Amino acid sequence: MAESDELLPLYLHLARASQRRNRPWVRDKLLVLSGAAAAERGLDMVASFCRRTILANNPRHIVGHYPTMALALEDERFQRHLAQLRRRYTRERAEHMLSSLGINLAREREAYFTLHEYAAALLGTTPAELDALFGDVDEAGDVTNPRLNPYPSPSGDEMPRYEPVRSGQPGLWIALGLVALLSLAAAWLGAARWLAW
Repeated sequence: MAESDELLPLYLHLARASQRRNRPWVRDKLLVLSGAAAAERGLDMVASFCRRTILANNPRHIVGHYPTMALALEDERFQRHLAQLRRRYTRERAEHMLSSLGINLAREREAYFTLHEYAAALLGTTPAELDALFGDVDEAGDVTNPRLNPYPSPSGDEMPRYEPVRSGQPGLWIALGLVALLSLAAAWLGAARWLAW
C-alpha cells in the first residue's frame, strides 16, 4: 500500500476529530495534509473538497493561491508550508493521536471498496456528491465550471476580501462585561476566603 493511501485516512480522521472539538485552525492544517495526500494519490475531487473546506473557514489561506491542490504541490512556497506541517504532524505523531481516539484504521478501511469512497465518508460526503461538485474538471486539473469553484485563485497580488470584526459590535461588549463580572466575583470570593481563614 502506498504511503499516501495510509496517510490520507489518518489525517482525515484527525481533521474530523478537530472539527468535532471546535478547533478549526488545527482542522485546516490537517486538511492541507489530507488534500496533499489526496492530490499525490490522484484523488483530485477529495483534494478539491479539502481545499474548499479550508477556504470556507479561512479565505486568505495559502491554498487559495492555487486553483487546485495538484498545482499547489508544484509550487516551492506551498512545498515549504507542507514540509513544515509534515514535520509538526509526523506519521508517528498522527498515529499516536489516532490511537488515543480509539480508532482502528485497518478495520475501518475494510468497510469501503475504494480509498476514494473511504475519504469521502470521512469528509462527511459521498463520491456522488464529490462528482456533482467537482466533476467538471479539465485535463489540467482546473475546475471549468466557475459555480463549482467558489474560491478561485486570486490573480496577481489580489487577495480574497476579508472583513475584520469591528470593535463596536454588541457581542464584544457583552463578552467584555462578562469577563469583568467574573473577575470581580473571583476577587470577592478570594477576599471572603482570606477573611474566613
